[in-house]
Amino acid sequence: MDESKVLSLEKISSLNKINSIPLLGIVYGSKKKKNDLDIFLLYDFPVEKNIFINNYDLNQIEKNNFSFKLAHKDIEYTEPILTGDYFTGNKQILEEAKDFILNKPVEKGVFDYLIKRSIETFLQSKELYSSGKTNLFNELATNNEDCYSIKDKLFGDDFKFKSEIINKSLSVLTYSLSYLASIKRYKEGEKFITINQISKNPISDLERNFCELRKYFKDCSKNKKLLSFRKIDNYFQKTESLLNKNT
Repeated sequence: MDESKVLSLEKISSLNKINSIPLLGIVYGSKKKKNDLDIFLLYDFPVEKNIFINNYDLNQIEKNNFSFKLAHKDIEYTEPILTGDYFTGNKQILEEAKDFILNKPVEKGVFDYLIKRSIETFLQSKELYSSGKTNLFNELATNNEDCYSIKDKLFGDDFKFKSEIINKSLSVLTYSLSYLASIKRYKEGEKFITINQISKNPISDLERNFCELRKYFKDCSKNKKLLSFRKIDNYFQKTESLLNKNT
C-alpha cells in the first residue's frame, strides 16, 4: 500500500504538535510499509528540524531557509523534492522547486557550502554516537553490571547491541558522505543528484563507502541486525579520512 495516500493531516499534527497545515507535504524514501516513513514538511514559520517518532521521520523546515538550502543544492532537501510523492499543500511550490533543481546551474559558493555541510553532519553524527554510548552505559549500570563488564562491552570489539540513537548517528553519517559525493558529481557536470543515483551506480571509493555504510545502517535499523562498536568506529574513521582527502 502507498502510505502517502493514507497519511492524514491529523496524523502529522499528532506527531509534530503543530496545529497548522503545511505549505507542502511529501513522502519520500523507500515508502515501504515495514520501513520508517520519511516525511518532508514545509511551513511558513520556524519549526523543529527533525522529529523521529513511532517509525515516522519528519524532516521539517521554514520556507525561507528551504529556499536557501535549494539554492545551495543541499541533498537533504533536494532529495524529497526530486524523489518524493506529494500528499498535501501547494503543488506549485513543489513544481517550482523541482524546476529550480533541474535547471538552475551550480553557482559560486555551493561547493563551500556542501563541504561545510559534510563537516557539520560528521560532527553531528559523532555527537549522537557519543550520546548513544552514554545511554548504553546508563542502561548497563542500571542493570547492576560490574565496572569490568561495562568496560569490556563499551571499549571492546565483540559487544553487539541495539540503540536507536546510534542508528540515527549512522544515518546522519551517510549524509556527510552524500555531500562529498554531490560535490564530485556537480564538478563533473551533473545537474542534479539523488541518493538513488549514488546507490545504484557508485562511481568512486567515496560512493562505495557511502553505499556500504547505508546498507549497514539499514540492516541495523530495519532488519534489527545488532550494532558493533568495531564496525561503527571503522565507518567513522573512513568517513573522516574521506573528508580530509576530498576537501
